[in-house]
Amino acid sequence: MTTGSTLTDDAAGGGDDVNPAGAISNEYVDARHQRLSPGDASRLTSTGKGVVVVFLDQGTVALADGEHTATDDVVAGSYHYVPGDASRVMTNVGAREVGFVVVQLVGLTGIDAPEGSLARVPLHELQEQDDRLEIYRVTFAPGAQTGMHYHPRKGFAVITRAGVLRTTLPDGTVGLAELSVGQMFWHEDRVRHQLENVGDTTLQVVDIEWK
Repeated sequence: MTTGSTLTDDAAGGGDDVNPAGAISNEYVDARHQRLSPGDASRLTSTGKGVVVVFLDQGTVALADGEHTATDDVVAGSYHYVPGDASRVMTNVGAREVGFVVVQLVGLTGIDAPEGSLARVPLHELQEQDDRLEIYRVTFAPGAQTGMHYHPRKGFAVITRAGVLRTTLPDGTVGLAELSVGQMFWHEDRVRHQLENVGDTTLQVVDIEWK
């Protein structure tokens, strides 16, 4: 579904599981790309910890839980979180195909860290948090940078607006990556890096930090 350069460890800022499309699976996460054509439906069933759907396209979907149905207009970078062991049926009720990433929370890390700690980092907007995860939307205008910052938790990120990102590590190592919509990667805990948009388009990432 997605093309573009695969992130290197340096470009990912210490991430050690990177995939430009396809899937990422480990003891904490199972993340896979899906697409829904108009009229098609997909069941979103949590493994017990929760599931997050990150949208990559604009469209209209209906989400049904067996009792209620809600219709949402979605855009790249919007998401839907199903906590616990609940499930939803998502139907594409719009006129165009919709792509998204289904992120299953397979396991929790048990890492003790300050709540919402990345909300203090420039460009990071905390969207939602509970006892399992924190969800951030990170938007880089051209030339914007985060400054050197620290990720106390493990996390998963998916690119929702394409761009060119420069990563600087504390030891001075610099990585450069052309990121495409839908690229995703997993990073370990205790990652420290600075991120800067060196392209001429606004770049956006949805970052999910594991608890």
